[in-house]
Amino acid sequence: FQPGSSTQGDYVSTVGMTLDLRRFSPRTSWTLNYRPIFNHYMEFSELDSLSQAFDGGATYRLTQRVRFQIRETFTLSRDPIVVATPQTGDSPVLTDDQKRWRNNMGMNLSQDLTSSVSWGAGAVYYANRYENPDDADNYGVIGSLSLSSAVGQRDFISGSYSPGFIIFDLPAEPSFNPDPCTNAI
Repeated sequence: FQPGSSTQGDYVSTVGMTLDLRRFSPRTSWTLNYRPIFNHYMEFSELDSLSQAFDGGATYRLTQRVRFQIRETFTLSRDPIVVATPQTGDSPVLTDDQKRWRNNMGMNLSQDLTSSVSWGAGAVYYANRYENPDDADNYGVIGSLSLSSAVGQRDFISGSYSPGFIIFDLPAEPSFNPDPCTNAI
């Protein structure tokens, strides 16, 4: 930090862990994992945050050339809400913390057309939900269409097209009760 500068900073430590469970068979593969993540600020500890994520996925080989994949990710995080920029020497103004849920669920069907070319189609549904009713929850769907080709032994070239839409659940407009004195007149 430079003396006389209005810039502030802090040292941030992130501690994360992943617990994995994997299972394989000739036709299927399954994965489950849990990831807690903690962020700690040395000076501004009121900005500490905690997130937890749970992932699951499975791949089914329907035929020798066709695979069906499903996956799910659920995340819960509790983040601080900072409402003012700190001035030199002051701490940020912290109003509260906010809980946020995120969900991401998808499926994909892919097929090997030749030993080096494959295509795939799929869709992902996602949602973001907030504990605070004034925040805009949102959800949507993203489709995908892809084509991939091997170039050499370990390199691939691929392209994809992903149309989608998103919907926002905006908070209701504030309503004001009329002044009771004006109704009496």
